[in-house]
This record gives sequence, structure tokens and C-alpha cells, in this order.
Amino acid sequence: MGCPSWMLFNLAVATSATAAGIVDLPPATRDYLERHCIDCHDAEVSKGDFRIDTLSSRVGFEDNAAWLELMTRINSGEMPPEKVKHRPKAEESAQFVEWIAARLQEGEAARLASRDRVTYNRLTRDEYVNTLYDLLGVRYDAADPGAFLEDPEWKGFDRLGSVLTLSPSNIDKYLAAAETILDEAFPSKPVAFVSRAKRAVEEKDLSEPHRERLRTLGLLDQVRYDMWPGDIYRGSVNDALPAAGMYEFEFTLSGLKPAQGIAPRLKVYETRLDRVLHAQDVVAAEDHPITVTFQAHLPAGRPSISVYNDVPGPSNLPRSGRHGTAPFLSLKDGRIPWQIKLTDEAGHARYPFLILDSIRWRGPLVTPAEAAARIASFPPADADLEAARETLMRFARRAFRRPVTAAEVEPFVQIITTEKAAGENPAAAYKTALAALLCSKSFLFLTEGDPQAQRHTLTDWELASRLSYMLWSTMPDEELFRLAAAGRLRDPAVRAQQAARLLRDSRADRFADSFSTQWLRLRKVGMFPPDQKIYPDYDAHLEASMIGETHAFFRRVLRENRSLAVFLD
Repeated sequence: MGCPSWMLFNLAVATSATAAGIVDLPPATRDYLERHCIDCHDAEVSKGDFRIDTLSSRVGFEDNAAWLELMTRINSGEMPPEKVKHRPKAEESAQFVEWIAARLQEGEAARLASRDRVTYNRLTRDEYVNTLYDLLGVRYDAADPGAFLEDPEWKGFDRLGSVLTLSPSNIDKYLAAAETILDEAFPSKPVAFVSRAKRAVEEKDLSEPHRERLRTLGLLDQVRYDMWPGDIYRGSVNDALPAAGMYEFEFTLSGLKPAQGIAPRLKVYETRLDRVLHAQDVVAAEDHPITVTFQAHLPAGRPSISVYNDVPGPSNLPRSGRHGTAPFLSLKDGRIPWQIKLTDEAGHARYPFLILDSIRWRGPLVTPAEAAARIASFPPADADLEAARETLMRFARRAFRRPVTAAEVEPFVQIITTEKAAGENPAAAYKTALAALLCSKSFLFLTEGDPQAQRHTLTDWELASRLSYMLWSTMPDEELFRLAAAGRLRDPAVRAQQAARLLRDSRADRFADSFSTQWLRLRKVGMFPPDQKIYPDYDAHLEASMIGETHAFFRRVLRENRSLAVFLD
């Protein structure tokens, strides 16, 4: 009996569909796909929602993501699966993979040769923040609530020029950021320096009977704040900060660690910024407190800082371990029987316990290098327009990371003129011009190419930015600028020497941490925590430690120039 006509028709359609996408491939490549791949990835089966019969034969120019995925799976041995009866020989698969890799490389080379004369890659948030610090000595947190949108990612990576675009709404954010940064760098009036200190428990915090008794005993200045696990202290910084800037904090405290338990953990948290300012374990005897020092950038005004003993454990409420609201002086204080004991029979702490003595803070702090950067970027108070123009030219050369022409800077000079004509003082007019410059395309984008001529090599200035933004995530330093001006970075030996110099600098840790975070997708750590009943020791500190250990390992491999094979060991 012959086949029905409709079956012949369907068979013909299926056969033509199977062959349509790969018919123009070289015979060896087509044969490999037909023998080992098509049966599981055509219109009828399509395992894993992956079809090969519809792939374009223009490998390297069309369907590149699918061809790359196919190459990766075959190269890893995932395809064809081990369970199939007739797997290809290793040499066959190797030849197939090499053919796809070569076509993808050819396509990439063709795209580079035919791309626009000028390419623009917007600075990432981290690159923007680091560049502004090197320009003006001001630290800005682009991750603050409402500051900037997150950089888009592709397979974990966020440094992709094709997705780093600039929308009109982002321009408003860049302008607001520039104004905030410039106000900190060049305040309209002198900023007062503050230095304050306070006891964790002050006289005003005590009731009158306790205050008088302690004064009589000479113990008024020895009252301490006892922090049980999970306890929060909110009376740390109670004065308004005079200006935005870096502030140094000192916490004097003891940390009592149970013999078989975890150490207490100090966490200092700014509520309005939703930011942890500092966190660390503290182990120090009750009678030998230590001082924990750290710096943090804070806005002007009264901060909202809370201090935590950030470990699990029993609450101090309602049974605080001491009589009612009596001030805490020592673990040896008397207790009543129903209250929780703080120590065991040997006098050792039973729980991770923080004892806070005092807090100091001072600032805003400005280092000599930061002050020098600001002075070089702003004209003297008595400067005329020509002096302002010259200062603006110097600043633009560094901000644009290349030589600039008078014509390029003239629009910003005109802003100064317009602002002064409208009644602004010279300093305010100059700041307005700087804000406009910091929102310009030449600052926000890394530009490569020449709009007037097609060229296929980078200039020395472009090479300087390539090196610095790759390894430091910031603008070139003075040595790179000097070598670019001398035309020496086109020498491969000089570039290799500079790459080694940049890697020896501590700023190379930015590359190590950023690349390992993106490559290994460390931002996803903690998104799906394990069941607390099965893994009770898993917590936020362990997550941070996992990320920190990964960063440290990657840094070491980079610094010691070790083999990539160590990542597989």
C-alpha cells in the first residue's frame, strides 16, 4: 500500500525545513549537524527549545548567540549527550567547534571594520564615581537611593557599550549629581570643622536617683551601654553635621565572646541612606575595651545612625539581667534570681555581648591630595574671565581625557558670562559652567574614533583611557597622560610596562573585585538562601564572607600572575 498524499506532503515539508537552515553550510559542517544534532533539535522535537534547522548559515553575521551556545555545549561535552548510541569522535567535534569559532571571529572583525567612525561607551556608575573623585577629590555614592539607575547587565556583565545608554531622565540625575558634588568641593561659605565626643550613657539619660548615687560614688563617668544580641543603640550621633563630606568615627567598646559561641558583631547603619557604614566582629575583655575607627561619607544635617549587636541570641527584654532600669557598670552587677544570667560559674560571658563606652566623630575630612585637586580646578576669587577660561581649559583636558580646543571650551565660557550677566557671582557662575561640562558627552562617554576620518587604530589618548578604565575603573593618571602626550603608548613594550604598573597599584583591586563579581555573578549570592532549619549557621555575615573570600582569591591569582588552571583546582 502506498503512503497517503498528505503524509508525503508533510514528510516533504519536514525534510525541506530540516535542510533549509543548514543547506548552504560546508559539507563537513552540514554532515556533522545532520548526523549528531538535527534529530533532537528540529521542528518536531526541539529539545530544550533549541532548534538547529532554522539557524542561518551566515555564521558570524546572523544568529550568533545561538551558534555560540551550540559551540559551547559541544565543546563542553554536553552535546551530543552521552546516552546517544553514536557519539562523534573527539576530533570531529574539535574540528566542528574550531570552524564555528573561526566564523564568529571573522564576523566580529567585519563588524569592527564596518562600525561607525566614532564609538561612545558611557561610564558605568563605578567609573563615574571614581573619575569624579580623581577630578575633584569628592566621594559620591551613585548607589544612594534615587541617585542613579543601576547599570544594565548582560550575562552578569555591566560594562557593555551597547546597553550603557543615556536617557533624558538620566541627564537630570547627572545634573543633580554634578551640582551636589560641586557644592561639596566648592562650598559657597567656609565649612566649620566639628570634633565631638560623648559617653554612650550620659547624665541626662539617667534618672535623678541613679544620677545622684553614681555622682556620690564617683562612677558617673563609668556608666556603659550593654548590648545584648540583636540590641540597637540609637543615641550615637546626635548633632547635625555641618556639611557633606568624609567623617571619622571612633567607637570605644568591649566585646565578650562565649567560649563555645560566636563573637558579638558591631554594625553601624545609616537609616536614611539605607547603608551599612561599618561592620566587624569585636572581641575585647570588659576591662580592656578597644577603639574601632572607620570613615564614612555622609550628607549635611542630622544623621540617623543606629548601632547594632548584629548576632542572634536571647533578648534583653523584659529580663535585662540587672535590677529594673539600673545603669550598667559591669557584668558583676547584682541580679535577681528570675533574670537571665550574663556569665557562667567561671565568670565567662554566656552570650555574645557588646559593652559600649563612648563615641567620637570629626570632620569633614579633606586630604592634601583632595584639596590640591579642588584648588587646581577652580580659579582664584579675583580671577578675570581669561583666567577662568584657562582654568576651565585645564579642567576639560583632564575631564575629557584628551587635548581640547578653545572652540570646545567656549560654550562653557559663555555660560560663565551669561550667569554673571544674570547677577550670579563669579564663583557661582563658574560652578554652573563646571556642572554643564560634567554633563557633556565628552565627559560621560569614553569616545574612540574620528568623525572626520576612518581609522582602525586607537590614539595614544584612547589607549591611556583603555588601560586606566580597564584596570582602575577611572581616568588616566598623570603618567599615562604624559606618555600619551609624548606618543609613546602606541609602543607595545610601553603599554605592557604601564599595565604592570597599574596592576601593582591598589586601585587594581577595583578591577579584581568588579570582574570577579560580574564573571561569577556574585550579586546573586543570597538571593536564594538555604533553609534555616537545615543550615542554621547561614546568615548575612556568611554571605559577605563568601563574596569577600572570592574577591581575595581572585586578587591573589591576579597579583601573583598564576595560571588560570587554579580556578579549576
